Amino acid sequence: FGIIGVCVAALLWRLAAPKTPFHVYITVWLSWSFALALVALVPLDLNLVYLERCLDHFGNNTRASAIACPLEHWRFSPPPPPPHPHPPQPPQTPQPPLPPQPGEDVDDEDAREPPSHEDDLLVVQQWKDLLHGLWLTVYAVTMAHGWVILNFQSAFNESRQFTVFKRFQQCFRDNVILVCIASACNIIALAVIIVLNLDLYYIIYGMMAVTNAICLVVVAFLVGFGCAVVP
Repeated sequence: FGIIGVCVAALLWRLAAPKTPFHVYITVWLSWSFALALVALVPLDLNLVYLERCLDHFGNNTRASAIACPLEHWRFSPPPPPPHPHPPQPPQTPQPPLPPQPGEDVDDEDAREPPSHEDDLLVVQQWKDLLHGLWLTVYAVTMAHGWVILNFQSAFNESRQFTVFKRFQQCFRDNVILVCIASACNIIALAVIIVLNLDLYYIIYGMMAVTNAICLVVVAFLVGFGCAVVP
């Protein structure tokens, strides 16, 4: 996300007009950065879903899951090696290595047992919890930015009043109807969910998926007809 923010800031600095107001820089930076953040989260989410299903498929077969479900790039640190079965010995004069005998323990990287199935699931669950928070943050910021900040900013800039206070009053009056309608719809929907005892978690994320699909189709349709400025 830091890389996305820096790249967007550099692009705005390169393309923006010399006398662009600072608040326009901020709103455009937020719009572009969080839109690209959604794109960046998708492959991470898909990879975690694949790893979780892969681990469930192999179960306690840790050696097979270590090959088919690699988790090295998701671990904060490499798993600790298993304890040595023999007590430490005092240092001795180095001798040439001998080939291992049948039944003899071999102390090398290949002989180490991979992490357990529970450890792998714990790593995946930790990243899923972090990704869950990132998804909610990105959605909350984009919703507030699109429904509140951009609407107020547009009405403020188009206001014909002379004082800042009067311009704020006018942009508030212009947007209060939209905010009231959206708030009433949300309250009614929440009341229906509570009365029918529906799964709030399932409903919210299902609505997020539906709105994603609808917005992508609408934007693609408008861009195809040269009407991208409408939304």
